[in-house]
Amino acid sequence: MALEYASRSRARLGGVVALSGALITLDETGDLDGLPVFMGVAPDDAHIPLDRFQASEELLRSRGAKVDARVFPGLGHSVNTEELDAMRALMQAVVGQA
Repeated sequence: MALEYASRSRARLGGVVALSGALITLDETGDLDGLPVFMGVAPDDAHIPLDRFQASEELLRSRGAKVDARVFPGLGHSVNTEELDAMRALMQAVVGQA
């Protein structure tokens, strides 16, 4: 849902994190102007198909977002330490810009 909000909203956001996430729709346009985005997923996630994750990454990049997208084999629909570290780093970078 966070990716979808960021994709549709015209509000300037500091960054977006999608843990086991992808866009719901792939029809939005507009410049995301360097928006930092972290995305993580497993190829065996029962809720987020890998092809949808990859299509979301591609669309966000094409719209100007700075996407860090990582695939974690065997993770299922859960979160790992590497994702938490990436999320923490993104948030610290956003706070540092304020």
